[in-house]
Amino acid sequence: MRLERKHYLVLLGPTLLVLLALLLYPTGYVLVVSFRDYELTDPAAGSPFVGLENYTTLLTDPTFFTALWKSILFTVGSVALSFVIGLAIALLLSRRDIRGSGFTRTAILIPMILTPMVIGAMFRFMLERDNGIINQFLGLVGIERFPFLADPTWAMISIILVDVWQWTPFAVLVLLAGLESLPEEPFEAARVDGAARWAEFRYITLPLLAAPITVVLLIRTMDAFREFYKIFIMTAGGPGVATETLPLFLYRAGFQDFDMGLSAATGVVMLVIVTLVSLLYVRRLHSAGE
Repeated sequence: MRLERKHYLVLLGPTLLVLLALLLYPTGYVLVVSFRDYELTDPAAGSPFVGLENYTTLLTDPTFFTALWKSILFTVGSVALSFVIGLAIALLLSRRDIRGSGFTRTAILIPMILTPMVIGAMFRFMLERDNGIINQFLGLVGIERFPFLADPTWAMISIILVDVWQWTPFAVLVLLAGLESLPEEPFEAARVDGAARWAEFRYITLPLLAAPITVVLLIRTMDAFREFYKIFIMTAGGPGVATETLPLFLYRAGFQDFDMGLSAATGVVMLVIVTLVSLLYVRRLHSAGE
């Protein structure tokens, strides 16, 4: 018996209502709080309506724009590196003459399975200047120890590389699936015409992979922009504010300064930024599918 459209809506209705409740209520609550003066340390004062005051405070705070720049730097660095490395690994694993590709495909999932808190703690100990295993190894081969998490530049590089280590497998899986689903005819025609490998990759492989590439960039951008746990555990935004991204700025405003109104306003601004960037990616994905 073939189900009609209304039957699908009836069957999916309860699940959709639960999902909408889980999505709309928290988002609406954060939006409401962003227009109020809500101090966690003074519950007796209530939460009076202050209009756009929190947003005005936020957009006139230089530390907010510093955190925004750190978020952009972290996101662009992490997404770009994970995509390039993931594409290179996916191209390598797509070759049928590579031995052990099955084991590699399984082993490469390990970083993605680990939780961000575990990864942050693991690399915090590994990158420690005096007793970290990486600096211990560098000392054994006569290389001066690096202040990976104590130097502002190296701290940002370190958290980017750790995020790349965790999420490059995601890029590999999506791009590898895309590569293995590509039709053979365009490549055979290019080989008959004597096209070089680089030309084949640039003019055939990349255009045909437009949709998987867009999916990888979209999901990785959304994930990197809101990354909190690894950065908080590894550097807590330091040294100074060298690695204080917007999620850490939001945390500091809400749970260190106890200004929940300012923290909520930061969350709303982050939501707007992520939504706008996602719309650009979705438009690119639609154009790639046409």
